[in-house]
Amino acid sequence: MPSEALVAVAFRIINFVIVVFGAWWVFRKYFASTLSDSITQKELHIISLQEQAVALRREQSVMDERISQDKKYAETLDRKIEQWHDYVQQQQEQQDKRDELLIVVMEKKHREQEARIKEQWLYAQLFPKSLKMVEDQLKKEYALEEQQEQFVNAIIKTIKHR
Repeated sequence: MPSEALVAVAFRIINFVIVVFGAWWVFRKYFASTLSDSITQKELHIISLQEQAVALRREQSVMDERISQDKKYAETLDRKIEQWHDYVQQQQEQQDKRDELLIVVMEKKHREQEARIKEQWLYAQLFPKSLKMVEDQLKKEYALEEQQEQFVNAIIKTIKHR
């Protein structure tokens, strides 16, 4: 019996090896290539994802640099806008002062013109009447020819002495 048991154990081991070999052969024939392809695809996918992560990190660095540059540019533009605003405000204040001065000058000229117009109106109204009154007075006072000559000579004498 010990030899029969030994043979039975040997056959069992041989059967087990055949079953394991058969299972391994079936696994390799039907499943190994699929699993190998799947593993290869997953490894390629992992490599692709790692490359994308590296590219994204590089792109993030570039974007951070651009954002930094844009912030600096925006600050520069803000300073320029503030300077422009100050300049425009100064110009507006200067223009307002010039306008106020111009208004004062125009009002002064208007008052002067108004005074000249009033003077001319008075002259136009009073001069003919005054002239007529003087003429009438002179005719009364210098009705005689001798008096007229004396008056004309006095005027000529006054003109010569000037």
